[in-house]
Amino acid sequence: MPDRDSFLAAIAAAPADDLPRLVFADFLDENGEPDRARFIRDQIALTKLRPGTDEYKTLFRRTADTLRANLPGWVQSACDAFGQSSEWQPGKTTGPGLPIRFKAADAGHPLQHVEFARGFVDWAVLRLGNVRDPSAVDRLFAEHPLTRMRFAPPVARGRWQELATPRMRSLRTLHLTDPVSPDGADAVFASPVLDQVTRLTIDSATLAEQLVRSPMARRLVTLRTAFDRAVLTALQEFPMDDRLQEFCAHPSSALAAANLLKPVFRRQPTGTDEIWSTLSRVAFRGTLKRLDLTRCGMTDDGLAAFARGERWVRLQGLKLGGNRFTDRGWADYCRGWRTTPELTYLDARRTRLTDAAAVALARSGLVQTLRTIDLRGCRIGGKGAAALAAAARAG
Repeated sequence: MPDRDSFLAAIAAAPADDLPRLVFADFLDENGEPDRARFIRDQIALTKLRPGTDEYKTLFRRTADTLRANLPGWVQSACDAFGQSSEWQPGKTTGPGLPIRFKAADAGHPLQHVEFARGFVDWAVLRLGNVRDPSAVDRLFAEHPLTRMRFAPPVARGRWQELATPRMRSLRTLHLTDPVSPDGADAVFASPVLDQVTRLTIDSATLAEQLVRSPMARRLVTLRTAFDRAVLTALQEFPMDDRLQEFCAHPSSALAAANLLKPVFRRQPTGTDEIWSTLSRVAFRGTLKRLDLTRCGMTDDGLAAFARGERWVRLQGLKLGGNRFTDRGWADYCRGWRTTPELTYLDARRTRLTDAAAVALARSGLVQTLRTIDLRGCRIGGKGAAALAAAARAG
């Protein structure tokens, strides 16, 4: 009969497949671990339900309660390997529907944050410089098939070579923070154990310069970076291919404080023509299908500069929520809508738009390609809503 390690190896080999996890849950039931077995099944079941429904909320609360009661034991082995206590505190979340996150009680521990999804630790923050025993990293990945990780600094080539383990091939998403030595960044980006990573977050121009020369750049489907002119300039040298489909640019302070999927935004004075013109010159502009510029400090001049820039010929989704432009900049974008001729999804939530902006959108050619327009939190009333509804009926 297969043992625990065999089941875990099968799960790590197919991190997107639920079946090996469910088979492991049966094994746990048969070996006296019913709580863990039920937790795995419940978290997998959550992925099949629509967030916000009563059924979802009930199951989410049950998984959260089960995890709070059992967390120390379920990560005890990894904590022992890192030489840290298994004391954990609930991490910050914004509501039901999110993976359940915990943070280490001591900020100096190597393993700082863990987040469970589909029954296992799926995301973690690891302070590489605080790891004393390299085998502890292998132990963590052996027991939990992580698909997402943030490597906190510092990282140097020698240190990375000590810590890298073939089990890291389960990783699909990586967040790398500065400061990283140039040879360390080269080693990480070229590492064969990270050859399955297709989603990357970086927060400095130094890392961007190293990335564009690395083999990892040609594998990426999603790239998140700091919204910074030096970073965008470095990305003008990004290798040209059709793989990169999503680009997200957010304030660097957000990247340092957030995981890959839930950034925390802050207003920054970045609405100048210059930086938006630089954005339009990134090398992968012609391949992108999704562009996220949420809360990047875009002003009227910035939006106008974006509209005057190069065409984003394949772009289907654009997020501009939380920015500072008004009806004036929006009118410029609507007049220059051919910058995004294939756009089907547009998010301008929590901006300063009013009825005039909605009317300008309704009268532009842009509205004819859109299937979804999100204007929640704007200052749009009945007149603007009526104009958009009439345009939708006409289309």
